[in-house]
Amino acid sequence: MFKIVIPSLSRIDKIKKKTLKYLDECNIDKNLIYIFVIKEEYQQYKDALLDYNNIIIDGDYIIRFDDDINKLELLNRETLKFEKVLNLNELFIRGFNDCLENMTILWGLINGGNAYWLRNVKEIVYNSNYVCGGCYGFIIDKDFKTKCINDDIELGLY
Repeated sequence: MFKIVIPSLSRIDKIKKKTLKYLDECNIDKNLIYIFVIKEEYQQYKDALLDYNNIIIDGDYIIRFDDDINKLELLNRETLKFEKVLNLNELFIRGFNDCLENMTILWGLINGGNAYWLRNVKEIVYNSNYVCGGCYGFIIDKDFKTKCINDDIELGLY
């Protein structure tokens, strides 16, 4: 099963009102949510939120999710209209299944609100491409060989 990882810095109110509210609306199990904070803010977050003190290990499936996301939208290719994603479990599992089928460890969403431009973009690609930093998934695999395509080694995978 995947884990959702949300780094947060000095934004307790924002994470409660946006991201955690949206994840709850999508019926995401709270045990799958991991919030990472700096040591100095740990007690503040612990007092304001549930205790998310979990350990991440090799082989885990991770969802990187910003602390100010209040919804994700995907393009309906038939109507060319964006629709709010309410079944995040299905989206996340699909992303990881695609990784396993294509022997990669990173999947992501494109950040573009232009339906006209996106209408000709393939729904899934398996090459060097842009991954939106606000929400993406990866499999922790210390043995996976990466290839740097720019300055960003972490997201420069294919």
